[in-house]
Amino acid sequence: MLPTFVSLQPNEEKYLEETLKKVERFIIVLEGIIEVEIEGNVYRLKKEADYGKGDSIYSNSPKRHKIKNIGGFIAKALCISSPPVL
Repeated sequence: MLPTFVSLQPNEEKYLEETLKKVERFIIVLEGIIEVEIEGNVYRLKKEADYGKGDSIYSNSPKRHKIKNIGGFIAKALCISSPPVL
């Protein structure tokens, strides 16, 4: 497993790499609102300030994933890949 902490400024987007092998990914929002795009499908995930848990998503797609902060404040997420992709 490879945990990666992602911090995004408002409207910033980052990509998780495309792989040739099967990689499982788990993404959980720690702060803010993000969109995750996987194979053309867009998922909106958020962490409410007054709720203890953030939304999460699981994927086993080898395609590149895009993560974008759609909120007005810094968004933070934890992305875990298995097996590790460097």
